[in-house]
Amino acid sequence: MSLSNTIREQITQAMKSGDTFARDVLKYAASEIQAAQSRAKNGISEEDEQRIIRKIIVLNEANIEHTHAQEKLDAIKRENEILTTFLPAMMEKEEIIHFLYPHMTDIKDCRSDGQATGLAMKALKSTGKKADGKIVTDIVKEIRM
Repeated sequence: MSLSNTIREQITQAMKSGDTFARDVLKYAASEIQAAQSRAKNGISEEDEQRIIRKIIVLNEANIEHTHAQEKLDAIKRENEILTTFLPAMMEKEEIIHFLYPHMTDIKDCRSDGQATGLAMKALKSTGKKADGKIVTDIVKEIRM
């Protein structure tokens, strides 16, 4: 089942349970995905759908920095919790470090942090899991010190 189908299914469940907040969050995500699908000539992949969800989450994270009302902060956090359920699990920092351990020499030998981060991301991508690029960048900088 595609991500957009799963979201539509969740919208129905939210409506049945009376969770208007979740319904509205999911409808917004579905509309963003649908807009991207209509702009693309050949449709979009599930990975593209996940990128759209991540983009919404990143925008929410940016809004957290500028929001001072607790009620609004709670709403943004809940929205991100709902949206995160549609993304593959991200690797934790310790898991990333453990996986990169055999690649430390190669990472240290790179000419720049950017090149080293690219190498690390390529190695991590082979796991099939997702890793936060900022965390990977920080780990690479620690390794290269």
